[in-house]
Amino acid sequence: MRKLLPTVLFVEDSDLLRQVVSEELSEAGFRVLEAASGEDALAVLRERVGQIDWLFTDIRLPGPIDGWRVADEFRFTYPLRPVIFASGDTASRPRAYGDSLFLRKPYRVSEVVESVRSLQAGWTHAEIEIAALRRLHPSVGGLHGRRPD
Repeated sequence: MRKLLPTVLFVEDSDLLRQVVSEELSEAGFRVLEAASGEDALAVLRERVGQIDWLFTDIRLPGPIDGWRVADEFRFTYPLRPVIFASGDTASRPRAYGDSLFLRKPYRVSEVVESVRSLQAGWTHAEIEIAALRRLHPSVGGLHGRRPD
């Protein structure tokens, strides 16, 4: 039995791209939660608190909530977890956003898998250190009274 890698919330408004990338991420061992818009992504974040290990989001999404806003909400709950942004808009400039990567569309799914594995190493180590600090000082690492899982 194969051990699943962390769960990703994949936010992409293109149905075909979302289906293809989700299938490839699943084949790579990831559990994939999908959202077609920023609003859908925020609903998944609320419903799946403690269950999402990293975020992969398109920046330009339909509706009032873009990928930057989704990432802000994700990082509110999971401040140390990786975020990968994607955009096909050549005018888009990546924003400074710690522990994140920016992929220009079109991208290969293998790039995504390699990127998240390199980011995982950093956040896993940081979360272990915070867990140890919390045992000594319970207020360490929580945001606004909430602890990331």
